[in-house]
Amino acid sequence: MTVAVEAAASGAEVLLVEAEPLLGGRVLRVHQYYPKLDSPSVGLDMHLRRIKSNPNIFVLTRADALSINGTRGNFEVKIRVKPQYVNDNCTSCNKCSEVCPVEVDDHFNYSMKKTKAIHMNSSAGDSSPYIMERESCKETGCRKCVDVCADKAIDMDEQPREITAKAASVVLATGWEPYDAAKITNLGFGRVPNVINNVMMERLVAVNGPTGGKIIRPSDSREAKDIAFVQCAGSRDQAHLPYCSSICCLVSFKQANYVRKAYPDSKVTVVYTELTNPCPGRYDKFLSKVIDDERIRYVKGKVSFISRNEETGGVRLQVKPVRETNGVPDTEIMADMAVLATGMVPKILSNVLKEVMVLDQHGFMNPERQKEGIYIAGTAKTPFDVTSSMMDATSAAIRSSQGIRQ
Repeated sequence: MTVAVEAAASGAEVLLVEAEPLLGGRVLRVHQYYPKLDSPSVGLDMHLRRIKSNPNIFVLTRADALSINGTRGNFEVKIRVKPQYVNDNCTSCNKCSEVCPVEVDDHFNYSMKKTKAIHMNSSAGDSSPYIMERESCKETGCRKCVDVCADKAIDMDEQPREITAKAASVVLATGWEPYDAAKITNLGFGRVPNVINNVMMERLVAVNGPTGGKIIRPSDSREAKDIAFVQCAGSRDQAHLPYCSSICCLVSFKQANYVRKAYPDSKVTVVYTELTNPCPGRYDKFLSKVIDDERIRYVKGKVSFISRNEETGGVRLQVKPVRETNGVPDTEIMADMAVLATGMVPKILSNVLKEVMVLDQHGFMNPERQKEGIYIAGTAKTPFDVTSSMMDATSAAIRSSQGIRQ
Protein backbone atom coordinates (compact mmCIF):
# COMPACT_ATOMS: atom_id res chain seq x y z
CA MET A 1 0.00 0.00 0.00
CA THR A 2 2.85 2.39 0.84
CA VAL A 3 4.63 1.60 -2.43
CA ALA A 4 1.41 2.27 -4.38
CA VAL A 5 0.72 5.58 -2.64
CA GLU A 6 4.28 6.89 -2.96
CA ALA A 7 4.79 5.73 -6.56
CA ALA A 8 1.47 7.25 -7.64
CA ALA A 9 2.44 10.52 -5.92
CA SER A 10 5.49 10.65 -8.19
CA GLY A 11 3.26 10.35 -11.27
CA ALA A 12 3.32 6.61 -11.94
CA GLU A 13 0.27 4.53 -12.78
CA VAL A 14 0.02 1.67 -10.30
CA LEU A 15 -1.81 -1.65 -10.37
CA LEU A 16 -2.07 -2.95 -6.81
CA VAL A 17 -2.61 -6.73 -6.78
CA GLU A 18 -3.80 -8.15 -3.43
CA ALA A 19 -4.29 -11.85 -2.71
CA GLU A 20 -6.76 -11.31 0.14
CA PRO A 21 -10.32 -9.90 -0.09
CA LEU A 22 -9.22 -6.64 1.60
CA LEU A 23 -6.16 -4.41 1.53
CA GLY A 24 -4.15 -4.16 4.74
CA GLY A 25 -2.39 -7.49 5.15
CA ARG A 26 -1.50 -8.67 8.65
CA VAL A 27 -1.60 -5.11 9.98
CA LEU A 28 -5.40 -5.50 9.91
CA ARG A 29 -5.01 -8.11 12.66
CA VAL A 30 -2.68 -6.06 14.86
CA HIS A 31 -4.24 -4.55 17.98
CA GLN A 32 -1.61 -1.88 18.68
CA TYR A 33 1.77 -0.70 17.42
CA TYR A 34 4.76 -0.33 19.67
CA PRO A 35 6.23 1.87 21.07
CA LYS A 36 3.25 4.27 21.41
CA LEU A 37 0.71 1.45 21.70
CA ASP A 38 -1.69 3.17 19.33
CA SER A 39 -4.09 1.55 16.86
CA PRO A 40 -2.95 0.86 13.28
CA SER A 41 -6.40 1.83 12.00
CA VAL A 42 -5.49 5.51 11.66
CA GLY A 43 -2.57 4.85 9.32
CA LEU A 44 -4.48 2.22 7.38
CA ASP A 45 -7.50 4.46 6.91
CA MET A 46 -5.28 7.27 5.63
CA HIS A 47 -3.65 4.92 3.10
CA LEU A 48 -7.03 3.58 1.99
CA ARG A 49 -8.36 7.12 1.45
CA ARG A 50 -5.30 8.07 -0.59
CA ILE A 51 -5.60 4.91 -2.69
CA LYS A 52 -9.32 5.36 -3.29
CA SER A 53 -9.01 9.02 -4.24
CA ASN A 54 -6.04 8.62 -6.61
CA PRO A 55 -7.14 7.90 -10.21
CA ASN A 56 -3.67 6.53 -10.97
CA ILE A 57 -4.04 3.59 -8.54
CA PHE A 58 -6.04 0.56 -9.70
CA VAL A 59 -6.78 -2.20 -7.18
CA LEU A 60 -7.44 -5.91 -7.74
CA THR A 61 -8.30 -7.99 -4.66
CA ARG A 62 -8.41 -11.80 -4.43
CA ALA A 63 -5.84 -11.84 -7.22
CA ASP A 64 -2.59 -13.78 -7.78
CA ALA A 65 0.26 -13.48 -10.27
CA LEU A 66 0.40 -16.45 -12.64
CA SER A 67 3.55 -15.39 -14.50
CA ILE A 68 6.02 -12.51 -14.75
CA ASN A 69 7.86 -12.19 -18.06
CA GLY A 70 9.88 -9.54 -19.84
CA THR A 71 12.55 -7.00 -18.95
CA ARG A 72 12.75 -3.59 -17.30
CA GLY A 73 10.37 -1.21 -19.04
CA ASN A 74 8.45 -4.04 -20.68
CA PHE A 75 7.10 -6.62 -18.25
CA GLU A 76 4.00 -8.71 -18.80
CA VAL A 77 2.26 -10.00 -15.69
CA LYS A 78 -0.52 -12.54 -16.04
CA ILE A 79 -2.97 -12.29 -13.15
CA ARG A 80 -5.73 -14.62 -12.03
CA VAL A 81 -8.61 -12.77 -10.36
CA LYS A 82 -10.66 -15.09 -8.17
CA PRO A 83 -14.41 -14.66 -7.85
CA GLN A 84 -15.61 -12.10 -5.31
CA TYR A 85 -19.13 -13.63 -5.11
CA VAL A 86 -20.42 -10.46 -3.38
CA ASN A 87 -20.72 -7.33 -5.55
CA ASP A 88 -21.17 -3.60 -4.96
CA ASN A 89 -24.94 -3.95 -4.63
CA CYS A 90 -24.37 -5.22 -1.08
CA THR A 91 -25.94 -2.97 1.60
CA SER A 92 -24.47 -4.89 4.57
CA CYS A 93 -27.92 -5.88 5.82
CA ASN A 94 -26.45 -9.17 7.13
CA LYS A 95 -29.50 -11.23 6.10
CA CYS A 96 -27.29 -13.58 4.08
CA SER A 97 -25.18 -14.45 7.13
CA GLU A 98 -28.26 -14.87 9.30
CA VAL A 99 -29.73 -17.59 7.08
CA CYS A 100 -26.43 -19.30 6.26
CA PRO A 101 -26.40 -22.81 7.81
CA VAL A 102 -22.69 -23.51 7.27
CA GLU A 103 -20.02 -22.66 9.86
CA VAL A 104 -16.33 -22.46 9.00
CA ASP A 105 -13.13 -21.59 10.83
CA ASP A 106 -12.63 -17.85 11.16
CA HIS A 107 -9.22 -17.54 9.48
CA PHE A 108 -9.00 -13.82 10.20
CA ASN A 109 -8.96 -14.73 13.92
CA TYR A 110 -6.56 -17.66 13.39
CA SER A 111 -9.40 -20.19 13.74
CA MET A 112 -10.02 -19.29 17.38
CA LYS A 113 -13.73 -19.14 16.64
CA LYS A 114 -16.25 -20.12 13.97
CA THR A 115 -18.03 -17.89 11.51
CA LYS A 116 -20.63 -18.33 8.77
CA ALA A 117 -19.56 -19.32 5.27
CA ILE A 118 -20.69 -15.84 4.19
CA HIS A 119 -19.79 -13.15 6.68
CA MET A 120 -18.82 -9.53 7.11
CA ASN A 121 -15.09 -9.09 7.47
CA SER A 122 -14.60 -8.12 11.10
CA SER A 123 -11.60 -5.91 10.43
CA ALA A 124 -13.23 -2.87 8.85
CA GLY A 125 -16.52 -2.27 10.64
CA ASP A 126 -19.91 -1.96 9.01
CA SER A 127 -18.48 -0.69 5.73
CA SER A 128 -16.44 -3.82 5.07
CA PRO A 129 -17.39 -6.14 2.22
CA TYR A 130 -18.88 -9.55 2.83
CA ILE A 131 -16.67 -12.55 2.21
CA MET A 132 -17.92 -15.91 1.00
CA GLU A 133 -16.08 -19.18 1.65
CA ARG A 134 -17.57 -20.70 -1.50
CA GLU A 135 -15.81 -24.06 -1.19
CA SER A 136 -17.65 -24.75 2.07
CA CYS A 137 -21.04 -24.44 0.34
CA LYS A 138 -20.51 -27.07 -2.35
CA GLU A 139 -21.41 -30.14 -0.31
CA THR A 140 -24.75 -28.75 0.87
CA GLY A 141 -25.77 -27.16 -2.41
CA CYS A 142 -27.23 -24.37 -0.29
CA ARG A 143 -28.23 -21.07 -1.92
CA LYS A 144 -30.18 -19.53 0.97
CA CYS A 145 -28.01 -16.40 0.92
CA VAL A 146 -28.88 -15.82 -2.76
CA ASP A 147 -32.59 -16.31 -2.11
CA VAL A 148 -32.71 -13.85 0.80
CA CYS A 149 -30.71 -11.07 -0.91
CA ALA A 150 -33.21 -8.59 -2.36
CA ASP A 151 -30.38 -6.47 -3.80
CA LYS A 152 -29.00 -9.32 -5.95
CA ALA A 153 -25.56 -8.76 -4.49
CA ILE A 154 -24.52 -12.44 -4.44
CA ASP A 155 -23.43 -14.48 -7.46
CA MET A 156 -22.38 -17.97 -6.39
CA ASP A 157 -21.69 -18.95 -10.01
CA GLU A 158 -19.10 -16.23 -10.64
CA GLN A 159 -16.00 -17.63 -12.36
CA PRO A 160 -12.32 -16.67 -12.11
CA ARG A 161 -10.85 -14.56 -14.89
CA GLU A 162 -7.35 -13.89 -16.19
CA ILE A 163 -5.90 -10.59 -17.27
CA THR A 164 -2.50 -9.46 -18.54
CA ALA A 165 -0.93 -6.27 -17.25
CA LYS A 166 1.96 -4.49 -18.92
CA ALA A 167 4.34 -2.71 -16.57
CA ALA A 168 7.64 -0.84 -16.66
CA SER A 169 8.59 -2.21 -13.24
CA VAL A 170 7.34 -4.76 -10.71
CA VAL A 171 7.43 -4.45 -6.92
CA LEU A 172 6.94 -7.57 -4.82
CA ALA A 173 5.63 -6.99 -1.29
CA THR A 174 4.25 -10.43 -0.49
CA GLY A 175 4.68 -10.11 3.27
CA TRP A 176 5.07 -12.76 5.94
CA GLU A 177 3.34 -15.43 7.97
CA PRO A 178 4.03 -16.82 11.45
CA TYR A 179 6.17 -19.93 11.70
CA ASP A 180 4.04 -23.05 12.19
CA ALA A 181 4.36 -23.58 15.94
CA ALA A 182 2.90 -27.10 15.66
CA LYS A 183 6.26 -28.16 14.22
CA ILE A 184 7.90 -27.34 17.57
CA THR A 185 6.40 -30.43 19.17
CA ASN A 186 7.97 -30.01 22.63
CA LEU A 187 6.21 -26.64 23.15
CA GLY A 188 2.74 -28.13 22.98
CA PHE A 189 1.06 -25.94 20.34
CA GLY A 190 -2.01 -27.83 19.16
CA ARG A 191 -1.45 -30.44 21.87
CA VAL A 192 -1.77 -28.48 25.11
CA PRO A 193 -5.07 -26.50 25.23
CA ASN A 194 -3.77 -23.20 26.63
CA VAL A 195 -0.71 -22.74 24.43
CA ILE A 196 -1.14 -20.08 21.74
CA ASN A 197 1.24 -18.10 19.53
CA ASN A 198 1.91 -14.36 19.44
CA VAL A 199 -0.37 -13.55 16.48
CA MET A 200 -3.25 -15.28 18.23
CA MET A 201 -2.54 -13.23 21.36
CA GLU A 202 -2.84 -10.08 19.25
CA ARG A 203 -6.36 -11.09 18.23
CA LEU A 204 -7.37 -12.07 21.78
CA VAL A 205 -6.96 -8.49 23.01
CA ALA A 206 -8.69 -6.89 20.00
CA VAL A 207 -12.24 -5.63 20.53
CA ASN A 208 -13.22 -7.15 17.16
CA GLY A 209 -11.40 -10.38 18.03
CA PRO A 210 -12.78 -13.80 19.01
CA THR A 211 -13.30 -12.88 22.70
CA GLY A 212 -14.30 -9.24 22.33
CA GLY A 213 -10.95 -8.12 23.75
CA LYS A 214 -10.95 -10.33 26.86
CA ILE A 215 -7.71 -12.15 27.67
CA ILE A 216 -9.12 -15.56 28.54
CA ARG A 217 -7.97 -19.15 28.26
CA PRO A 218 -9.08 -20.99 25.11
CA SER A 219 -9.89 -24.16 27.05
CA ASP A 220 -12.43 -22.84 29.55
CA SER A 221 -12.78 -19.05 29.00
CA ARG A 222 -11.34 -18.31 32.46
CA GLU A 223 -9.36 -15.07 32.88
CA ALA A 224 -5.67 -15.59 32.09
CA LYS A 225 -3.93 -13.45 34.70
CA ASP A 226 -0.68 -15.41 34.91
CA ILE A 227 0.89 -15.67 31.47
CA ALA A 228 4.27 -17.01 30.33
CA PHE A 229 5.85 -15.66 27.14
CA VAL A 230 8.29 -18.08 25.49
CA GLN A 231 10.86 -16.23 23.40
CA CYS A 232 12.64 -17.65 20.34
CA ALA A 233 9.94 -20.31 19.84
CA GLY A 234 11.63 -22.15 16.98
CA SER A 235 13.97 -19.23 16.18
CA ARG A 236 17.77 -19.47 16.37
CA ASP A 237 17.22 -23.19 15.94
CA GLN A 238 18.71 -25.11 13.02
CA ALA A 239 15.79 -27.54 13.14
CA HIS A 240 13.28 -24.72 12.59
CA LEU A 241 14.27 -21.07 11.93
CA PRO A 242 18.04 -20.56 12.13
CA TYR A 243 17.65 -16.77 12.10
CA CYS A 244 16.33 -14.15 14.56
CA SER A 245 13.19 -12.31 13.44
CA SER A 246 14.27 -9.32 15.61
CA ILE A 247 10.74 -8.06 16.36
CA CYS A 248 9.53 -10.95 18.56
CA CYS A 249 10.95 -9.56 21.82
CA LEU A 250 9.28 -6.18 21.41
CA VAL A 251 6.01 -7.85 20.42
CA SER A 252 6.10 -9.92 23.63
CA PHE A 253 6.86 -6.80 25.70
CA LYS A 254 3.92 -5.05 24.05
CA GLN A 255 1.68 -8.02 24.79
CA ALA A 256 2.94 -8.21 28.38
CA ASN A 257 1.74 -4.62 28.66
CA TYR A 258 -1.70 -5.72 27.36
CA VAL A 259 -1.93 -8.25 30.20
CA ARG A 260 -0.77 -5.85 32.90
CA LYS A 261 -3.24 -3.21 31.72
CA ALA A 262 -6.17 -5.64 31.51
CA TYR A 263 -5.54 -7.18 34.95
CA PRO A 264 -3.67 -4.97 37.47
CA ASP A 265 -3.08 -8.00 39.70
CA SER A 266 -1.70 -10.12 36.85
CA LYS A 267 1.76 -11.69 36.67
CA VAL A 268 3.86 -12.12 33.54
CA THR A 269 6.91 -14.31 33.05
CA VAL A 270 9.20 -13.88 30.04
CA VAL A 271 11.47 -16.87 29.34
CA TYR A 272 14.34 -15.93 27.04
CA THR A 273 17.81 -16.85 25.89
CA GLU A 274 18.59 -13.39 24.50
CA LEU A 275 16.53 -10.20 24.29
CA THR A 276 16.74 -8.24 21.05
CA ASN A 277 15.96 -4.60 20.24
CA PRO A 278 15.92 -4.23 16.43
CA CYS A 279 16.42 -0.45 16.63
CA PRO A 280 18.61 0.51 19.63
CA GLY A 281 17.74 4.00 20.82
CA ARG A 282 14.36 4.25 19.11
CA TYR A 283 12.57 1.87 21.46
CA ASP A 284 14.64 2.27 24.63
CA LYS A 285 11.95 4.26 26.47
CA PHE A 286 9.33 1.64 25.66
CA LEU A 287 11.63 -1.14 26.83
CA SER A 288 12.38 0.63 30.09
CA LYS A 289 8.68 0.97 30.88
CA VAL A 290 8.12 -2.77 30.54
CA ILE A 291 11.36 -3.89 32.20
CA ASP A 292 10.73 -1.66 35.23
CA ASP A 293 7.35 -3.32 35.91
CA GLU A 294 7.87 -5.33 39.09
CA ARG A 295 5.15 -7.83 38.15
CA ILE A 296 6.97 -8.88 34.98
CA ARG A 297 9.60 -11.53 35.73
CA TYR A 298 12.44 -12.45 33.38
CA VAL A 299 13.83 -15.98 33.43
CA LYS A 300 16.92 -16.70 31.35
CA GLY A 301 16.68 -20.20 29.99
CA LYS A 302 15.25 -22.37 27.24
CA VAL A 303 11.84 -24.01 27.53
CA SER A 304 12.40 -27.71 26.90
CA PHE A 305 8.81 -28.88 27.32
CA ILE A 306 5.30 -27.56 27.95
CA SER A 307 2.56 -29.76 29.38
CA ARG A 308 -0.90 -29.35 30.85
CA ASN A 309 -1.17 -28.59 34.54
CA GLU A 310 -3.84 -31.11 35.51
CA GLU A 311 -4.59 -29.38 38.81
CA THR A 312 -5.36 -25.92 37.45
CA GLY A 313 -6.06 -26.55 33.75
CA GLY A 314 -3.18 -24.20 32.94
CA VAL A 315 0.31 -24.96 31.66
CA ARG A 316 3.55 -26.28 33.13
CA LEU A 317 6.84 -25.09 31.57
CA GLN A 318 10.12 -26.96 32.04
CA VAL A 319 12.99 -24.49 31.65
CA LYS A 320 16.64 -25.49 31.25
CA PRO A 321 19.61 -23.17 31.91
CA VAL A 322 20.95 -21.52 28.75
CA ARG A 323 24.29 -23.25 29.21
CA GLU A 324 24.90 -26.64 30.74
CA THR A 325 25.85 -25.91 34.32
CA ASN A 326 26.60 -28.63 36.82
CA GLY A 327 24.35 -28.52 39.83
CA VAL A 328 21.86 -25.99 38.41
CA PRO A 329 18.43 -27.66 38.29
CA ASP A 330 15.74 -27.09 35.70
CA THR A 331 13.15 -24.44 36.57
CA GLU A 332 9.45 -25.26 36.56
CA ILE A 333 7.01 -22.44 35.80
CA MET A 334 3.24 -22.64 36.23
CA ALA A 335 0.93 -20.30 34.32
CA ASP A 336 -2.65 -19.94 33.13
CA MET A 337 -1.51 -19.71 29.53
CA ALA A 338 1.69 -19.77 27.44
CA VAL A 339 2.30 -17.49 24.45
CA LEU A 340 4.92 -18.65 21.95
CA ALA A 341 6.92 -15.88 20.30
CA THR A 342 7.08 -17.47 16.86
CA GLY A 343 9.20 -15.88 14.16
CA MET A 344 8.42 -14.43 10.74
CA VAL A 345 8.50 -16.59 7.62
CA PRO A 346 8.46 -15.03 4.13
CA LYS A 347 5.15 -15.57 2.35
CA ILE A 348 5.98 -16.43 -1.25
CA LEU A 349 2.46 -16.60 -2.63
CA SER A 350 2.90 -18.89 -5.61
CA ASN A 351 5.26 -21.30 -7.30
CA VAL A 352 5.47 -18.73 -10.10
CA LEU A 353 7.19 -16.24 -7.83
CA LYS A 354 9.47 -18.94 -6.43
CA GLU A 355 10.63 -19.69 -9.96
CA VAL A 356 11.09 -16.04 -10.95
CA MET A 357 12.67 -14.75 -7.74
CA VAL A 358 16.13 -15.37 -6.30
CA LEU A 359 15.78 -16.41 -2.66
CA ASP A 360 18.39 -16.25 0.10
CA GLN A 361 19.34 -19.14 2.38
CA HIS A 362 16.31 -18.48 4.63
CA GLY A 363 13.72 -18.27 1.86
CA PHE A 364 13.45 -14.46 1.74
CA MET A 365 13.76 -12.69 -1.62
CA ASN A 366 17.28 -11.41 -2.18
CA PRO A 367 16.90 -7.76 -3.32
CA GLU A 368 20.44 -7.65 -4.73
CA ARG A 369 19.99 -10.55 -7.14
CA GLN A 370 16.65 -9.94 -8.86
CA LYS A 371 16.12 -9.23 -12.53
CA GLU A 372 16.58 -5.54 -13.37
CA GLY A 373 13.28 -3.72 -12.95
CA ILE A 374 11.98 -6.02 -10.20
CA TYR A 375 12.09 -4.60 -6.68
CA ILE A 376 11.45 -6.19 -3.28
CA ALA A 377 9.75 -4.35 -0.42
CA GLY A 378 9.13 -5.03 3.25
CA THR A 379 9.11 -8.43 4.92
CA ALA A 380 9.46 -10.26 1.61
CA LYS A 381 13.19 -9.46 1.93
CA THR A 382 13.80 -9.66 5.71
CA PRO A 383 11.93 -9.48 9.04
CA PHE A 384 10.77 -5.89 9.69
CA ASP A 385 8.44 -4.11 12.08
CA VAL A 386 5.72 -1.92 10.53
CA THR A 387 7.68 1.35 10.66
CA SER A 388 10.80 -0.17 9.07
CA SER A 389 8.68 -1.94 6.46
CA MET A 390 7.02 1.35 5.44
CA MET A 391 10.39 3.09 5.18
CA ASP A 392 11.67 0.27 3.00
CA ALA A 393 8.52 0.48 0.86
CA THR A 394 9.09 4.20 0.27
CA SER A 395 12.60 3.37 -0.90
CA ALA A 396 11.22 0.73 -3.29
CA ALA A 397 8.74 3.26 -4.68
CA ILE A 398 11.50 5.78 -5.34
CA ARG A 399 13.75 3.21 -7.03
CA SER A 400 10.96 1.79 -9.20
CA SER A 401 9.84 5.31 -10.21
CA GLN A 402 13.41 6.26 -11.09
CA GLY A 403 13.65 3.11 -13.18
CA ILE A 404 10.53 4.10 -15.12
CA ARG A 405 11.93 7.57 -15.86
CA GLN A 406 15.23 6.08 -17.02
